[in-house]
Amino acid sequence: MVRTSDFVEEFLPEFLVMENVKELLRGKQQHHFQTLSDRLNALEYSIYADTHELSEYGLPQRRERALIIARRDHGFIGGCPLKRQVEKVTVWQAIAHLPKTSAGQENSSDPMHVSPGMTPVVLSRIQAIPRDGGSWGDIMKNPQLSDEEKKKLLIPSMFRARPGSFPDVYGRLKWHDIAATITRECGHVGNGRYAHPEQDRLLTVREMATLQGFPAHYFFEGALAAKYNQIGDAVPPLISKQIAQHIISLKSTQSPPSDYFQQYPRVITQLELLEV
Repeated sequence: MVRTSDFVEEFLPEFLVMENVKELLRGKQQHHFQTLSDRLNALEYSIYADTHELSEYGLPQRRERALIIARRDHGFIGGCPLKRQVEKVTVWQAIAHLPKTSAGQENSSDPMHVSPGMTPVVLSRIQAIPRDGGSWGDIMKNPQLSDEEKKKLLIPSMFRARPGSFPDVYGRLKWHDIAATITRECGHVGNGRYAHPEQDRLLTVREMATLQGFPAHYFFEGALAAKYNQIGDAVPPLISKQIAQHIISLKSTQSPPSDYFQQYPRVITQLELLEV
């Protein structure tokens, strides 16, 4: 946050937009926001800051994030920049239309519709996980599998884990639910609930990107692992677009409507820190 403040002081942009983990405003990291807020206050910026569950705004993924928008010279900053959706978008709605494929196989019409190959052991593990929301814990609880079969399918640390621990590891997404949070480590089935709901593979780059809110034909550069890293590191473009539209509207609005504060009582316009 100190570095961010330094950049703002040097360049004095009209707007600062920041997306970060929710803990920046609601947890152990909020002292960093205090530092940033104090510096922005001294530089005469108005601040909007709050946490948002992005699945409520059209993203087909569980993703709670802190959002900070600041505007120079005490400019009108507005309320929540995101547009709440009536219903959440499910995994089925987002990716079920994409053609079937196998691990390591690239789709001829879309080079981004590809996932990494898997070793026979990992493939066997995925095949043993129940479709539509299962995980490694279902293998452990399966009474039809012998202890020897479970040892062949699972890794030693899974036998040492407490019941219910790390339920998303080697997990499948559920069709009629939103996706799990996509992170930088989304390029391997062992790093989270990133396996396809019914096909025995990791989500493809295209599927992962779609759940992260990228346009349907977006092209990623670099090695396959780098493509997954780019997706997991990104601020979801679907959300970025809404923020950009909000800022464009602010630039054409010099002062709030007369009834604004009755409609949006939580807006911050006087450089005050949210009670977190």
